[in-house]
Amino acid sequence: MAQLLSKSMRKLAVQHSLDAPTVDPRVHVQFSGADDVNLILRVPVPSQKRGRLEQEILRKYLQYINQKHHLERTKTEDTSDDNTSSSCRERLLV
Repeated sequence: MAQLLSKSMRKLAVQHSLDAPTVDPRVHVQFSGADDVNLILRVPVPSQKRGRLEQEILRKYLQYINQKHHLERTKTEDTSDDNTSSSCRERLLV
């Protein structure tokens, strides 16, 4: 899809004698404080799909963070429990 979008943008740029804007996704990192980082994702999408795509990206990011946090908590709990076998720990970390 990105290739199709890129080709379309180049064609429009040539037709109207403009520089073609980049269509690749970009992430801008802003350090807004000592403990705060803002990640700004820029992805070209059709305007009618913008809200839906924003929600999908946010949902997947939060699921990833939740899974990562859960695995870290599980790992911490497992290493503090002397009765837990190493094979059980390995299965939880996969």
